[in-house]
Amino acid sequence: MAQGLFQNASPDEMAAAQESMFESKATILGISIDQFKNAWAQGKSIRDIAQEQGISETDLQVRMQEARKQRTQTFLSTLVDKGVLTQAQADARLQYMETNSNNREKSGKGFRGMFR
Repeated sequence: MAQGLFQNASPDEMAAAQESMFESKATILGISIDQFKNAWAQGKSIRDIAQEQGISETDLQVRMQEARKQRTQTFLSTLVDKGVLTQAQADARLQYMETNSNNREKSGKGFRGMFR
């Protein structure tokens, strides 16, 4: 799946996206970016690192959901600012996503399909 995201991206765009992922995950875990990069380089997953940091699976899920919500709100705000969506449309989409996120997570889809 990650290859599809980078299929048409330049090397600079790929590097920026990876750096953004590192920053996001480190923030979720409450650790430095370098700590996350070092653990990632050793093949550790976010769940592995969370466990090492004493973060429960439930707390990790809550943190990840909040981070997704924040990213989505930022994305929708940008679309409103650029005139792509009205505020009412963005609000409706956010409400739809929040209402349906529990069903998506139970089905294993999470927020992956949120832009469809």
